[in-house]
Amino acid sequence: MDKINIQIKGVKKLTKQLENISKEVDNEVEAITRITAEDISTNAKFSAPVGTPESTGIKGYLGGTLRQSITAFAVNSKTWAVAAFAKYAPYVEFGTGGSVEVPNELKDLVIRFKGKGIRRINLPARPFLYPAFVKGRGQYIKDLKKLLKRVTK
Repeated sequence: MDKINIQIKGVKKLTKQLENISKEVDNEVEAITRITAEDISTNAKFSAPVGTPESTGIKGYLGGTLRQSITAFAVNSKTWAVAAFAKYAPYVEFGTGGSVEVPNELKDLVIRFKGKGIRRINLPARPFLYPAFVKGRGQYIKDLKKLLKRVTK
């Protein structure tokens, strides 16, 4: 049986171009992810309430401490996180006692904080991180769709 060998001109060049596009897309996704995390952090800082221990009932809750504890950081090259490191951040975000307000998608996460370290019962929820996350998530999806549309033209 005779062997048929077909060669298509430019396949090697096209393969190399596709590899380069893949690297470029990876780099752009990483950049979009970083920028989104930084935007979420900035928005959360802007939205975080500022008060005094007397006005909040939370020991150590001084003007700006919560805002200063909010940061975006790289988990690895493709994953970023945003966190508020003030010990009382979850109680400000979700409230305490009968004033707790937790979005459904966070219920499993928030249960860890139930009843721990509360200084004042019925502290109203003053969300700052979750609204920033929701806004950032929406923009992140738009930015990724825009990138996908551009690279698939």
